[in-house]
Amino acid sequence: MIVDLARMPHLLIAGATGSGKSVCINTIINSLLLTRSPNQLRLLLIDPKQVEFTIYRGLPHLLVPPVSDMRKAMLAFTKVIVEMEQRYEKFAEAGVRNLKAYNSKRPQEKLPFIVVIIDEYADLMLVVGEEVEDGVQRITQKARAAGIHLILGTQRPSVDVVTGIIKANLPSRVTFQLQSAVDYRTVLDRGAPPLLGFGDGVCISLQRFQSAATSVDDNEATALIEELKTYWSNEPGDKSEWSIKDDGQLEESFDDDIADSDPPWGTSEESDKADRMDERPTEEGTKPNRQHLSEYEQVLEIVKAHGGFSIEVVQRELRISYATATRRNDAEGGNYRSL
Repeated sequence: MIVDLARMPHLLIAGATGSGKSVCINTIINSLLLTRSPNQLRLLLIDPKQVEFTIYRGLPHLLVPPVSDMRKAMLAFTKVIVEMEQRYEKFAEAGVRNLKAYNSKRPQEKLPFIVVIIDEYADLMLVVGEEVEDGVQRITQKARAAGIHLILGTQRPSVDVVTGIIKANLPSRVTFQLQSAVDYRTVLDRGAPPLLGFGDGVCISLQRFQSAATSVDDNEATALIEELKTYWSNEPGDKSEWSIKDDGQLEESFDDDIADSDPPWGTSEESDKADRMDERPTEEGTKPNRQHLSEYEQVLEIVKAHGGFSIEVVQRELRISYATATRRNDAEGGNYRSL
């Protein structure tokens, strides 16, 4: 599969566990790293699984270290949208329409491409909800000319995750083996031929064809990343406010820079309400503050309030990822599920 991401300009990748989805995403990242310098390309990696993108930590291409906290992921979306609007202001001043024309007209002020990659969008959607959908919509609708591109990966392409709004702005889609024919229709708007798994997939963009994901094992990936870190270490980074070499400083700068700014799709008051569990309204009124309770007691309270156990409900109420909620339930020997 050889395509120009700038022409796509955004990509949806779906696939069940073991189908090759994450392998495909990592292959795309490696291809970008091998062909573009830090001055040409910057990456924002959002990793709800917490382990998929850790190998890339320390690369000069990264805007910030891989983001695994869902609240910071929303702040990252805010920062990307602010960057997009600032770029359009620069384009207007220069009298150009897109990033390529701007870089040609002002070679001393070249701006890098930015690629935002989310490995498991469904987790982000379940934890944060409509806010992230609004952010994705803004980026997919307007960011192409600004040189900002989005790659979304998901293993649960249900209609509440891959909504009509998102699909309308993601014409380029790749699907590997999924659990049901309904999932294929959700992603492709049509059925798909029988897929074998392990990298066998179908692409839909300007044309439709079968392909297989290229597998890179952990040792090869580690060797490649270490070589890239050494190779690019002597190149000056871009002069943007995102660019700080030290990981700790970068994280601090990233948080401080956007903590006081309102998200482009909502007010700071709305954002504060989303961050405070004890202030979110329900049918019974305001939820009690559970922060003084142990983790097990918090889950018990949630089970009583909802009349049963659901990992998705616990994930949403405690604002944790799906994988974390599942691991915590497994650690208790499935006790939560039996309540």
